[in-house]
Amino acid sequence: GRAALRDELLPLADVLTPNLPEARALLGLSDSSEDAVAMAQRLRALGARAVLLKGGHARSTRVVRDVFVDARGAAIYEHARRGYSARGTGCTLASAIAAGLVRKRALRDAVDDAEAYLQAAYARARKTGKSAARVLGHLATI
Repeated sequence: GRAALRDELLPLADVLTPNLPEARALLGLSDSSEDAVAMAQRLRALGARAVLLKGGHARSTRVVRDVFVDARGAAIYEHARRGYSARGTGCTLASAIAAGLVRKRALRDAVDDAEAYLQAAYARARKTGKSAARVLGHLATI
């Protein structure tokens, strides 16, 4: 369960990429207004080398704020909230980070690249079928 994930798997992770509800669940918090940087630091203290806390589920209607925390400190990525939703943004972001690491990028550089890639894919998202959610433009280049 949650305890095994937190106690056994997190210490093996190079980077943890939870959204806000997932972070709250891992930390045992209810719908908390705790600062995102503090939450990311608490998650990192559980054993992951770094945490990228994704802010897309925050209540803000104008800005999405992702928080990256590693041994060097915190970095904030702010993006204007789009007027539409897209599925798979978290998976795309985590996969882009993994791709950067495979290319021997330093973790923070891989996160920088992945954040830029996700924004490019979001900008190229298109509507398909009857769903309100758009499909990310995964062939975006940065």
